[in-house]
Amino acid sequence: MIARWWQRWVDHCDRDVDIRPIALLRILVSLCVLGDLLRVAQLGLVDDFFLPYKDGGLSVIDEDWWVLDDLVGSDQAGFVAYGVTVVCALMIALGIGVRPAIVIGVLFYAQLGHGYPPGDRAIDRVLRLMWMFLLFTPAHRKWSVENLLRKREAVETAKGWFFDLVKWFLIVMYLCAGIGKLQNNPDWMGLRAFSPLYRILTDPLAANLDSSWWYFLHPLFRFGSWATIIIELTPFLMLTRYCPHWAVGGFLIHFGIALTMNLGMFSWGMLAMYPVLFAPWLFENRGYALR
Repeated sequence: MIARWWQRWVDHCDRDVDIRPIALLRILVSLCVLGDLLRVAQLGLVDDFFLPYKDGGLSVIDEDWWVLDDLVGSDQAGFVAYGVTVVCALMIALGIGVRPAIVIGVLFYAQLGHGYPPGDRAIDRVLRLMWMFLLFTPAHRKWSVENLLRKREAVETAKGWFFDLVKWFLIVMYLCAGIGKLQNNPDWMGLRAFSPLYRILTDPLAANLDSSWWYFLHPLFRFGSWATIIIELTPFLMLTRYCPHWAVGGFLIHFGIALTMNLGMFSWGMLAMYPVLFAPWLFENRGYALR
């Protein structure tokens, strides 16, 4: 019996799925990383973030910081890591040398976080992890410049384990977020106090909404708080045929955050993984299992 169940699990993970959602995820994740790093340059903050303390920057790079210190010196190590990460993100998005670019990009992207820990947010770690998942897929063989350069045919299928792994990862993330909210503040599902969602979205340090004007619409924030908890506590629906229906709620949460709060690429980074969830709606099945 154990052998039979194990074979069913292997067959499930080895099933063929449409590769287009995976290729789209590859492109969107990489564009998020690229756009976020270029935004740092646009704001003129590269020197501030990636120069070491001793040279007037905010980086914790010192003489013991990785091999780049020996190659280029600690005053240039952060800039080299930044430049390499930008180039790798562009290569992954375009589909040029994707697997080597992922290996190098993950390494140097992590070093950016090591040099400036406050800038290494949870979403940065999530997107690095997505790159690592993609390393073991043929995502680089669809919508790829390298296909054109090498005149090779695009791959149309991938193995279904990638869908499952991304969904399980998101399930853990959303469940932890929902449980953490309720543990830290039961008012998320309460009726008496101001809803936490109202306080978050009118926080002058991180949000864009005027608390005095939106005060009169507070009941909407109460319903929004309830809806947020319900969505974050039901991500197991990703494992069912109702996955794209659940994803509509997740999309609304992240799109709302993008419109009302100043959290950098957080929302866009999360939504970059949603092609896997919306696959049954976005892509024609072609006879391959999309769940």
